[in-house]
Amino acid sequence: MDDLLCKAFDEVYEHEFDKYKVKKFHIFSLRHRRKMKELFRQLEVKEEDKNVSQGYRLHAKKKRPALLIVAIIFSILLSVTAAAYAVYSFGFKKQPDHTIVFSENIEKSPSKIECLYVISPLPDGYTKKENSKGYISNAIRYNNEEKYFILTQKVKKEYICRYNTEGYEIEKLDVNGCDGFLIKFKDDNLLVWDNGDYILELQGTLDKNELVELAKNVKAQEIEK
Repeated sequence: MDDLLCKAFDEVYEHEFDKYKVKKFHIFSLRHRRKMKELFRQLEVKEEDKNVSQGYRLHAKKKRPALLIVAIIFSILLSVTAAAYAVYSFGFKKQPDHTIVFSENIEKSPSKIECLYVISPLPDGYTKKENSKGYISNAIRYNNEEKYFILTQKVKKEYICRYNTEGYEIEKLDVNGCDGFLIKFKDDNLLVWDNGDYILELQGTLDKNELVELAKNVKAQEIEK
């Protein structure tokens, strides 16, 4: 029995030394070999723990910058988005062939047409052709011999429009210090802005700069009783 046990320890001993590439040059006692086996086992456990610990630390170090970058980008997007929705006066819902536009700021705005907006002075050659009055909207058409434009005034609380944007883009811009946007259509252009009380539209056969300049002449007047 002792011979078999010694043989088994010899084989384990040979195996352990071969694994660590240590050349055996002396026959050690059985007691010494047992101690060496225990030492090898302890070394293996420490090496495994070390590799796991280093791997975890390395993985954590690699993840930290990436997580930090993601957190920064996410916070920037949140702040920009919040600022845009808090400041900009219009909301947009893009659809396949049109865009739904509505007012984002209706607090303290009139619930009906309380005054009329007109263009004064009119550009040379233009005269008022039509006037369509309503409780929540008002539209005036102006013409000359070749061109036209229409000034429309809408109550903000009732304003929700579907604009054809199939093949057309919405360009956000400043109009008289107010939030506005422009859509360039094939035959005419549309300028829309929020003046604080109403939504105003200028649509006609004028280019962008002409519409923006014309918007400077849009003024409120009292409704005749």
